[in-house]
Amino acid sequence: MSQNALKFEEFLKANNMVLEKIVNEDLTTFLIRENIENVGNTTIGVLFNSHDELVNIVAYQFLKINKPEKKQQVMELINTLNVEYTFCKFVEKDDFVTLHISLPIKNNFSTELLSDLIATLIKSLQKDYPRFMAILGT
Repeated sequence: MSQNALKFEEFLKANNMVLEKIVNEDLTTFLIRENIENVGNTTIGVLFNSHDELVNIVAYQFLKINKPEKKQQVMELINTLNVEYTFCKFVEKDDFVTLHISLPIKNNFSTELLSDLIATLIKSLQKDYPRFMAILGT
């Protein structure tokens, strides 16, 4: 496990937070499974690479595009949101929408900044999920 992942784990313990942890050769992932207001059940991953150079925060497949005729409109909203946000990026793959934040952390890791970015990702989901639902009509 990388040093930054260890620091994050210590931060979690100090704050009495328990997250599911998955460790493999190149990646340590902490999973947050949350029922987010205005969004519903969502899984957020905090992924540390083994080289301590990058952390990714990902809201996995929080939206399914269940109406193929609306996909173009969803893609237009994704493009709009990706222009509006400087570090949150919405991505569509296989009719699912995911939200990413990537943070380079070489020699400057901060658990406080990471916590703030997780909160920012959740706020982005809460703010923008209704925009997607307005298109999908569900």
